[in-house]
Amino acid sequence: MVLVLFSLLLALGGFGCIHGTEPLRLATPVAMAAALVVDHPDGAEPVPASVQDRLLLELAKRNLDARLVAPAALGNTRNTRQRLAQLAQTPEVPWVLLLETRVEYYELLQGRFRWIVYARATLARREDPAGASEAEFEVPVFLSYDHEKEPAALREAARVLAERTGALIDNVLAGRP
Repeated sequence: MVLVLFSLLLALGGFGCIHGTEPLRLATPVAMAAALVVDHPDGAEPVPASVQDRLLLELAKRNLDARLVAPAALGNTRNTRQRLAQLAQTPEVPWVLLLETRVEYYELLQGRFRWIVYARATLARREDPAGASEAEFEVPVFLSYDHEKEPAALREAARVLAERTGALIDNVLAGRP
């Protein structure tokens, strides 16, 4: 019995050492224009600083030097293609990244407040925004207090937003759709 428990613990401990795939790192630093947007009914604003920092770290792991573009520079449109075309006007960058997020309260579930962060990450070569690659995903977030709102939900979702955006970048840079 002790041997079985020991074997089980050893096996479970070994799984903790398994890591996901390493990010695809470019040989030299490459400039990228990036717009990280939170959409609201009354307009768009930048993501909170903690989310921005997490995304910039994912880009740096891939040797991408992000130049942040404020959401106001994209115009008043909510159309992803129009925003991407506006972002592609950034000079001297071969790549553009647009991360659009929207946060909605979902429900009260077992005393916790459930929010959903909707996200669309779009990556394109600056000279070909029409050939962009895109990933859409949802991140469920549970917050403990009623006073925690959209910024807190975005902060909680930051890790997943960064990882999924990083996965899109890895796929594009590796030549996968």
